[in-house]
Amino acid sequence: MEVKEVIPNAQMRLVTEPGEIQEHGRFQGQPAPHGACCISTPEEVEESQRIEWMADFIARYSDVFRAAGASDIVYWLYWTGLQGNMKFHPRELKKIADLAIPLCIDYIQESQD
Repeated sequence: MEVKEVIPNAQMRLVTEPGEIQEHGRFQGQPAPHGACCISTPEEVEESQRIEWMADFIARYSDVFRAAGASDIVYWLYWTGLQGNMKFHPRELKKIADLAIPLCIDYIQESQD
């Protein structure tokens, strides 16, 4: 399916095409049963604005993603630091909840070295 709209600031990583032999995960060494990708927040977005920026981005382009064949959209936060403390503003939580998609959070502890 051809996507006719260009999405600005879409920084994709971990892109997998259906049928591509997987190098990691539960389908390692097998053809991928589906395609997948991650869209990252652009570096120029201030750290304090990234959660809200991505919620707005998903809200704006989810129909485009689905038209391109996306059947599952997940808001995934990767949180890094020396401590696992997280704080969300109610505005951020409302925007994420309004998306009506799953929210996943991974905390990646950084080494003090």
